[in-house]
Amino acid sequence: MKIHKHINKLSIKIALVITALVIGLFTVLNFLIVDRGEKTFDDVYGIIIEQDAVLPPSNEPFFMPPNPDSPFVSRQANIKMTPREHFKTRFQSSLLIVGLLTLFGATGIGFLISHMFTQPMKKLGIGMKKLRQSHYLEKLDEDSTEEFNALIREFNSLASELQRVEELRKNLISDTSHELRTPLASLTLQLEGLADGVLNMDQERIKLLREQVSRLSEMTEDLQDYARLHSQTIKLQKKNFRLKTIVDKIISQYETVLTDKKMVAHQNFSDDYTVCADPALFERILNNLMENAVRYSQAKNITISADQQKIIFTDDGVGIPAEHLQDIFERFFRLEKSRSRKTGGLGLGLAIVREIVEAHGWKVEAKLPENKKGLSLLINLV
Repeated sequence: MKIHKHINKLSIKIALVITALVIGLFTVLNFLIVDRGEKTFDDVYGIIIEQDAVLPPSNEPFFMPPNPDSPFVSRQANIKMTPREHFKTRFQSSLLIVGLLTLFGATGIGFLISHMFTQPMKKLGIGMKKLRQSHYLEKLDEDSTEEFNALIREFNSLASELQRVEELRKNLISDTSHELRTPLASLTLQLEGLADGVLNMDQERIKLLREQVSRLSEMTEDLQDYARLHSQTIKLQKKNFRLKTIVDKIISQYETVLTDKKMVAHQNFSDDYTVCADPALFERILNNLMENAVRYSQAKNITISADQQKIIFTDDGVGIPAEHLQDIFERFFRLEKSRSRKTGGLGLGLAIVREIVEAHGWKVEAKLPENKKGLSLLINLV
């Protein structure tokens, strides 16, 4: 069983295959070289005979004296053989010595080559074991082989991505529980106060309770919407519609908020610009982008522009650091680390935008405007 286990190792298999190939090649070459050597011997021997050299005929045997230096010919007695047989014996003896040396060399080279192949694989195996144990911070070092270096770089990239996802996963429970705990605690205290008669049930109290319930409803709907979009269970109802129709609707919905914050929304596209998409989901995209800009950008101007290949949503607000441009589309990512709903919330708005965009076969990316002020969100339609 142990022998079978060792033979199944890749290094042993590579060494055995290389050795077998060398033996096979040497065997074929041996026959070819001996056959060629005999023909060469006949040619040389014939030339010598033609020059009247005193030599016995090639096919008549003669006694060979003992050769103490040869391990293959008798050292003690004379051997009766023809010149051809003597040449062939000595020639095969030399080939046998060369063959044995070649065999040992091939075996060593086989193990060396197998080590070159299996060592990076062994390193990857150790790395995979560490990943399974959630050790994402430990990266593999590159070696001198470019092909394996590419594989190692991909492995390290995977480890970094898993680390990032794990951090998001760990933050999910704490973030969600905190966001839900705040309105629930407020509702609980107010209801207890009403039950004890400490608080009065007036219109202002009812309004406050409805705001807390609305906040809980909004968060749960965001979670449900993201889950449905991420699982790709929503079927798109695509049709052609004018972009201006939905943009006017969104701006109208936020008119009061925009006025209060002294923000102005601009449109920079033709009135007959059309989009082929699911109208309800496309409206959700613009609504989330507008809500994100109104809540966090501190901008004075918001511009929605479009051409044949993309739709651009730009603000001239505070912007975000360049290193977080693509992170803003990650679920539960918040630039503000505080857990106030006013400065971060669950961080699902732009994640939902990305899911809807990708469901349509488009791509979304964040860029800094040319003046480096604010933020531009590009929806590439091709």
